Amino acid sequence: MVPVVLLTILIDMVLILLVLLETPLKKTKTSSLDEINHSCYGTAMLIVVGNIIFLVMIQKRGMMGHLSLETTLIVLSLLLAFVIDRLHCRLVSLEKSMACNLKRIKELEEENACLNLRLRHNRNQCIILPKVLKKMLL
Repeated sequence: MVPVVLLTILIDMVLILLVLLETPLKKTKTSSLDEINHSCYGTAMLIVVGNIIFLVMIQKRGMMGHLSLETTLIVLSLLLAFVIDRLHCRLVSLEKSMACNLKRIKELEEENACLNLRLRHNRNQCIILPKVLKKMLL
């Protein structure tokens, strides 16, 4: 049981690194994590299943106060899974806000271009109007 839990912890740590680092696998990993979260209630289901395993392991030992290596590793694995889910949720929200910010930047650039055009037009009017007034007065 210990090697399986250690392998799970190792996989969780690799997933955390993939979530944090910019890699070519990021888009694939993000879409697969989205599927997991939408298909089976994500973290809530994972925590419930993990707690059931934790309680079964404690009851097998017959001692409620004694935590074995296996149960400690299972709890660590659950913690890492929760960290993965929270990181994923945070990154998804940041990507959404970044897309919204990019849209706002594009709108502001278009508005800036329009204002620059109006400014050039007004400068030209300031140059032309005195000449026109001079001609009218003469």
